[in-house]
Amino acid sequence: MAASPRPSRISPGIPITHEQKSLFANIRGSGSKAVCFFNNKGGVGKTTLVANLGAELALNFGAKVLVVDADPQCNLTQYVLKEDEALNTYASADPESVFSVIRPLSLGKGYGTNLPIRSAENFGFDLIIGDPRLALQEDLLANDWRDARGGGMRGIRTTFVFADLVTRAKKRGYDFVFFDMGPSLGAINRSVLLAMDFLSFPCLSMFFPRGPYEILEAQYQFGTKN
Repeated sequence: MAASPRPSRISPGIPITHEQKSLFANIRGSGSKAVCFFNNKGGVGKTTLVANLGAELALNFGAKVLVVDADPQCNLTQYVLKEDEALNTYASADPESVFSVIRPLSLGKGYGTNLPIRSAENFGFDLIIGDPRLALQEDLLANDWRDARGGGMRGIRTTFVFADLVTRAKKRGYDFVFFDMGPSLGAINRSVLLAMDFLSFPCLSMFFPRGPYEILEAQYQFGTKN
């Protein structure tokens, strides 16, 4: 008796059904997607969801995935890199990271020409690592947001720095560009939100994680008043 054909998959895991493959093919065929994972409440599983969804799409479905750690706490970077790799990276004087994307703007040099992408081999996707120094750019983004609202070109360029990153990533053929974000309503996260096609809002069944529409309304109100 002939053995039943094994389900098509790239790595061990839950077998992929025909319906799932068809759904993925339709999503992939509609173009690259930029998605951020955000909640103003910490500890709701944002980082875990980003890492494992990225791994599932990359390893089981064969998608080309870029994950950007836009949280200055760098939890995603520490989660997906091997321990020695993470230690060596952050021990260096100036690691190439998400901070490297914004740094040229703060020096008045415009957008950088390089995306500091590395491979997260165990998870199957590419990664732009986080950097605690990203928090130092919060004031730059906040001040230039006000300039952007007044029509200033410098402010507009700074505010859309992550939109430029997403555009360049899509030109490189990534099917998905995921952003892990810190639990705040600050200028960094506002710039990320402006660059996204979709927002994922992980939450728990409790009072503190406010609804996504309330969060976005708070962002809008902050922007119109500042």
